[in-house]
This record gives sequence, structure tokens and C-alpha cells, in this order.
Amino acid sequence: HVLGVSWSANGRTLATSGADMVIKVWDFRSGDQQRTITGFSKELTSIRFVGDSVNVAASCGDKNVHVRRVDNGGAVRSLGGGGDFMFSVDAAADGKVFVAGGQDSVLRVWDDAGKSLATFEAPKAEDQPVSTK
Repeated sequence: HVLGVSWSANGRTLATSGADMVIKVWDFRSGDQQRTITGFSKELTSIRFVGDSVNVAASCGDKNVHVRRVDNGGAVRSLGGGGDFMFSVDAAADGKVFVAGGQDSVLRVWDDAGKSLATFEAPKAEDQPVSTK
């Protein structure tokens, strides 16, 4: 199952993440798979190219966001502190700030060195008013 997909900055490359615990990098024009990036222990729920597309960031069921090099799959860093399963990730346009959201309804923000910058608790469904007209 493909759970996440992202375009590179130049539009020539796609990255996918999925339930198979693998990141795949694809050449858009030819459709050829260029690389498989492994080494994850849980499913990868979303993926984003970072900044100039040298790296990708993937949210993972292991409560972390994993940043990997696109060219060789090498680990750049893991962004941790997630209280629960991570579902989504995004990065600022310059690739210097990351945000991820998880099952615990908390948004976590890190800088590109992995330092935690902020956490925000999103409202839970039971916190929302319900109209019964």
C-alpha cells in the first residue's frame, strides 16, 4: 500500500512511502524506480521532499520522523519525541523546519538539527461542540 507520495522541487522525481516500510524513489519521466531506501521498523505513513530535494522526510509508525538522503538512502537524522504513531510530516520551503502530527493529536516542530521548537495540541473530536437541532 502506498501511503505517501511527494514531488521533488524540479518535478522530475517522485518519492513514495508505504505499509511495506520502504521509501521508493522514482524517475517520473521514465517510470523507473531509481532507489529503494530500507531500514525502518514500522510503516511509513507520509513523505516529503525537503528543501532542494537532497533529502526526504518520512513519518513513521515508530513515533519518529526519519530524514534520509535521496541519492544513497543514508540516514541524516531521526526526529523523535513523538508520543504516538506519526501520521504526517511536512517541511518548510527552505528545509530548515519540520512539523509532524500523530495519533495523539499533537503537532511537533523541530529545526533541521533535530531540536524541538514547539508542540501544539490539536483539538480532539470530543472537544468540539455538537449541534443537535
